[in-house]
Amino acid sequence: MKFLDTTNKIEKVYLKGEFNLELWKKYIATIHPKLGQLCLEDMNKAIETGLVSFKEHYQPILNDVIKNKKAKEEVAKNFYLITQNLDQEIISKFGKTIDVEIVLYLGLCNGAGWVEVIDNKTYILLGIEKIIELKWYDLKAMKGLIYHELGHAYHNEYTKLNQKFDNNRDKFIWQLFTEGVATFFEQTLIGDFNYYHEDKDSWKDILSKFKSH
Repeated sequence: MKFLDTTNKIEKVYLKGEFNLELWKKYIATIHPKLGQLCLEDMNKAIETGLVSFKEHYQPILNDVIKNKKAKEEVAKNFYLITQNLDQEIISKFGKTIDVEIVLYLGLCNGAGWVEVIDNKTYILLGIEKIIELKWYDLKAMKGLIYHELGHAYHNEYTKLNQKFDNNRDKFIWQLFTEGVATFFEQTLIGDFNYYHEDKDSWKDILSKFKSH
């Protein structure tokens, strides 16, 4: 298991407080030469729907990273704290390690956390811009996020994460299953099987009350 924090390079992506895509391309290439294209394709796919635009929806989130210095520093600090003994924690709970590199980086709003295999190597990509936007930068929230993505990486390494289906029903069921695996992994490491890091505004309690009626 490897860890890479690129937050010390992020300021070079901005000109006078504004995110610069060309400077970002140079920055992202230092992490992996294929990562930039992956992020761009994901962003452009969303923009092509016509529902979002770079200037209105992406630029403000990306600019906020450099403006919100306190949040950026907290993300970096907690990333360091969480990853210090992470490999040992996983081995103690599951008896196995994970061959993965966890990267804290500035993406293009591709996700707070996502698992990608590039050149047969598994990466967990933690987008600092989305972490700050979602306010997931405190220690507990970041633990939940990282543990959850590790659950996907563990699933991918020891079974098979990505499956192909010829209908949406089976695809949806499989997606629910993979999220369940990742959530179980996350909760096991947290030590609380009622924990869910996306429990915003106590929606889980609201759903539980709704179910009981």
